[in-house]
Amino acid sequence: MNIFEQLESTVRTYSRSFPVVFNRAKGASLYTEAGAEYVDFLAGAGTLNYGHNHPVLQKALVDYILSDGITHGLDMYSSAKEDFLNTFHDIILAPRRMGDFRVQFTGPTGTNSVEAALKLARKVTGRSEIISFTNGFHGVSGGALACTGNEHHRGGMGASLSDVTRMPFDGYLGEGVDTTEYLDKVLSDPSSGVDHPAAVIVETIQGEGGLNAASFDWLRNLERVCRKHKMLLIVDDIQSGCGRSGRFFSFEDVALSLIL
Repeated sequence: MNIFEQLESTVRTYSRSFPVVFNRAKGASLYTEAGAEYVDFLAGAGTLNYGHNHPVLQKALVDYILSDGITHGLDMYSSAKEDFLNTFHDIILAPRRMGDFRVQFTGPTGTNSVEAALKLARKVTGRSEIISFTNGFHGVSGGALACTGNEHHRGGMGASLSDVTRMPFDGYLGEGVDTTEYLDKVLSDPSSGVDHPAAVIVETIQGEGGLNAASFDWLRNLERVCRKHKMLLIVDDIQSGCGRSGRFFSFEDVALSLIL
């Protein structure tokens, strides 16, 4: 492992806890060069819903490469993108009455999606302020990190993180306290010191913040506050979407309609 110490940056996280070299993976298991097996509870920070090298995904990927499929086409049209959009519409969006939703290809990471949503909200509304919530995690690039509550992650930025106001998440002030009422109050008071936001960003189920699940009533009340104050509602479904909550989208049973 000397090559890692010699050439790789010390800006690393997981390899500090697992000082072994992995050379293959299958399903939920990782295997080292020495043959030891580890159960991969990291799962690519939650991205590997189907495990490593699922045979169906593996075959589709190999077939695409062998057919000389386009590796990188920026945002140009391609037959692969066409097939994906048709399938996504027919299987995911249309059955959920979301056929009029648009799909944006933002980049390979969750923080890319958050940054795109923040920029779009600010561009559409002409306002810069964002409301986020205590214990929220949205990524570690500039804009997403400003919306993140974790002190450790925020401290790594080395610069001020502005244009975000933190509000208490559901349950943060104890049972029986609807924190959306407080949000509505400060937004209704021109002397509260909280500028009119472009958007509110929220996780329906906070992941890194401690697996805190917002109640359906709280989420519906949050949407009502957003409508009342003409703000966009950004649901960060990176860690709880794609079936992880039991539904493809974590907000399906809440019936939210004001979504970015």
